[in-house]
Amino acid sequence: MPKIVLTTGTFDLLHPGHVALLGELKTTFPDHNLVVGINGDRRAREIKKTVLFSAHERASILKAIRFVDRVVVFEEDDPSDLIRWLKPDVFAKGPDWRGKEIAEMGACQEVGCMVAFIGTKTHSSSNLKRMLSVERG
Repeated sequence: MPKIVLTTGTFDLLHPGHVALLGELKTTFPDHNLVVGINGDRRAREIKKTVLFSAHERASILKAIRFVDRVVVFEEDDPSDLIRWLKPDVFAKGPDWRGKEIAEMGACQEVGCMVAFIGTKTHSSSNLKRMLSVERG
């Protein structure tokens, strides 16, 4: 059975920080399949307020990135059920999650996957959207 590293997020406005994170995951875990779980449309709107692309469109964009082996859309409020179903070896979060409460931690412990904090926070989709709205204003 192939090893899996899972990361999750909205991935609404793909930016260099996302690409760097995905590349770093593939470099750090080269013998793992990289699976990206993306929030479904309802949850994405709750998280980001303004969502530019549908889950189907976001998945299509992510599938085009050579580091990504698979994209899965999940509709739940957090990816705990996805973790239980996929049983990844590694669950990766961005560096901005270090020291914060992670809702998925219980599911990670249940399936025995390691939680890794990867990358450097260099960009934010929310900040980019705010900048764009101010420029248009």
